[in-house]
Amino acid sequence: MKHASLACLGLVILLAACASPGRTVSEETFLDKDLSSLELVDIAIAAPTIDGPSGGLLTAPFRTACRRLLIDGKDYAVMSDAATDKLLANGVTDGPMAAKAAGADALIVIHVSGWDTSELLPRGFAFASGTVTAWASRDGRRIFEHTFENVRLTTSGPVTGAMISDTEVALSANLASRILASFPRKKPR
Repeated sequence: MKHASLACLGLVILLAACASPGRTVSEETFLDKDLSSLELVDIAIAAPTIDGPSGGLLTAPFRTACRRLLIDGKDYAVMSDAATDKLLANGVTDGPMAAKAAGADALIVIHVSGWDTSELLPRGFAFASGTVTAWASRDGRRIFEHTFENVRLTTSGPVTGAMISDTEVALSANLASRILASFPRKKPR
């Protein structure tokens, strides 16, 4: 009995060590109540901004993962990155104005404000924070927003220094799926 109690105590200590003390995890989704009044067929995705040293590495694969999800999982047509970038090249940063400039039915703007990989090598997980917002081009209104803070992204196995870049890319694809999961599917015509 004493060994079982010690084993349980050890398990509790281990689980407590795996927890993330001091991290507040939250996710919130806003969906426009009048979204059904819009006919969304094509979507443009602005180049994501990812703060931190991995931002340059992750921007293109993260955008590609978002594109794949919107096409394969939500049935939208998604403008090419080159076409979207060309239309937004004049530096328009205001959501409604950028949505009109992009020329699609809606523009998705992604900002990952936190990409913490300090636990990636020792424990196999990372944390992400940020916001994804979709703006309708017709009237410039915000139709979708998903805000996330300290979302934990876990690898499928151990991580080594040689594979850390590939692991970060895979985790960014997981994040893309998670943050766009609540984006509505295209309405059938």
